[in-house]
Amino acid sequence: MRCRSLTARFFFFFFFFFLQDEAPEVRLNVLSRLSLLADWMEPLSDSLMPSVLELVKDAHWRVRLAIVGAMPVFMSALGTAYFTSNMLPALEESFADSVAKVRLEAANALIELHAGAGDEWLQANVLPALKEKWESSTYYLQRITILEACKSLGKAKIGGELLNDVSELTLKGLSDPVPNVRFAACEAAHSLFSVLDASGLPPFKSKLEGLLTDGDEDVKYYATQALDACAA
Repeated sequence: MRCRSLTARFFFFFFFFFLQDEAPEVRLNVLSRLSLLADWMEPLSDSLMPSVLELVKDAHWRVRLAIVGAMPVFMSALGTAYFTSNMLPALEESFADSVAKVRLEAANALIELHAGAGDEWLQANVLPALKEKWESSTYYLQRITILEACKSLGKAKIGGELLNDVSELTLKGLSDPVPNVRFAACEAAHSLFSVLDASGLPPFKSKLEGLLTDGDEDVKYYATQALDACAA
């Protein structure tokens, strides 16, 4: 056990050293190998995670992208309780990142986080933030990010109250005044159809049929695609 502890500290010494390198390519190289260190993260979490969390605000967006993409690794290695207390705020912050790819990565990370923590954890810890961001949104890209999260959760095969809340957000998106938000909502609806039962389909079908005469060609296209999936 002592040998294992010393080995872990040896590796993490170099991990810390390169994680603070001035070249973003070096930091990215280290982050790409995080999964190899998963078994050793927990004993050194108090010293490791502050340095990692600093990178959520890194000036280089690819570094921020790598951190967000590693969120499921952190949850698996450190446990749901630790992740909720220490890393969830960073994930939520990433939904408002200035770079679209980082925001999308935060949405996609929900698929693996759901696999690790399940419906109830997402319902209690992620959905409240998404709903609040929707209600306080002043810019359409914020709402598109939330709909990307809804689309990811459809792929994660959610159910119960979580599915009800995600459906509610998606239905709001279908009525949004911004065309880009409406067609993002069409894609999210398409994703949800694989997990909705027959009783949950009529509200979507009604709104999507209304979008078949939308003034935006992209909206009409994605509404048609979603309706075809609904009928399948």
